[in-house]
Amino acid sequence: MNVPGWPPRSRAEDEDFARAVDGGAPSREDDELAVVGALRGLGDIGTLDEATRHRIHSGIIERLAPADGERDEPRRPRVLAGVLAAAAAAVLIVGALGLLLSKDALPGDTLYDIKRAGESTSLGLTFDEQGKAAKYLEFAGTRLDELVALRGKDAAEPGYHRVLADFRTDAAQGAARLSVLGVEDGGAQLTKLREWTRQQSVRLEAAKADLPPSTSASFDASVGLLSRIEARAGALAGRLQCYLITTGESDDLGAVPATGPCDQPQGNQGAAQGEPQPTIAPAPREDLSGGTVPIPTQRMLSQLDSPSPTPPSPTAPGAVSTPPPVIPPPIPTPTGPRLPSVATKPPLISIPPLIPGVPGLGIG
Repeated sequence: MNVPGWPPRSRAEDEDFARAVDGGAPSREDDELAVVGALRGLGDIGTLDEATRHRIHSGIIERLAPADGERDEPRRPRVLAGVLAAAAAAVLIVGALGLLLSKDALPGDTLYDIKRAGESTSLGLTFDEQGKAAKYLEFAGTRLDELVALRGKDAAEPGYHRVLADFRTDAAQGAARLSVLGVEDGGAQLTKLREWTRQQSVRLEAAKADLPPSTSASFDASVGLLSRIEARAGALAGRLQCYLITTGESDDLGAVPATGPCDQPQGNQGAAQGEPQPTIAPAPREDLSGGTVPIPTQRMLSQLDSPSPTPPSPTAPGAVSTPPPVIPPPIPTPTGPRLPSVATKPPLISIPPLIPGVPGLGIG
């Protein structure tokens, strides 16, 4: 059997390869292959079963979830705030609807108390005295409207008594404030108060015919109150030009007018009687030479302009003419000698030298 022989060179290469595979020196690729194999082993070891995964998941959820008490506390304020907001909105809606429906309510109706509560709220939101006085008079006029509406409704007698009593209360409150304001602003508010009183008196008299007989006393008290208000406003208006307008006291109708004589201030009294006012001569001015020269007054100028004095006309017997008083000019203050206009030089002051070799000093 003929076997071809290997060439010597090929045989030597095969032997070198065999030695390298069997027990030769380690190469770099062997280290990399070892790392890859170790990583594959770790991947197999890290695989968790289903029970372990569930246990880890439950532990994480328990740590992140708050306690039972801490879980309910944030939710309770939120729920309470929502309930309170809804309740407040409901109250506002119901209140607005009640005020709208109670506009024409009368004493004895279910919504009448809501109507009066709305009036009290409107009055409480008014802060100036003039606005409050106007509100009270407006409410008093509303009471008369209710009185007229009660006549056509054949309401019970307590409703009439309540309306008339509330009318007197509101009218007195408004008049008390306007009387004080009228004295302070020169009588404008007093004029408005008198006009309002006359209008309400006419309305009250028109409603008298259909009122129940038992309300006659309350009706007469209301009429008497309007008469008192008009008289008070007239008395205060009549003393606006007096020195003393009020007594400084007040009653249910406000400021009480003074009852003494109407003494006017001194300046207003002379002007009202037409008496000539005293003339005051201006103060003299100082002359440049040191003397004083009086400033000519209006009377002196008029005397210079007149050509000749006019003899006095004979007066009727028994008539005494009093010349207007003339206040003499003030006495000028004596002045001393005027100072010279040219300033004199101060004397020269020389100081001898204190140190040898240093010249002396001179001041002046």
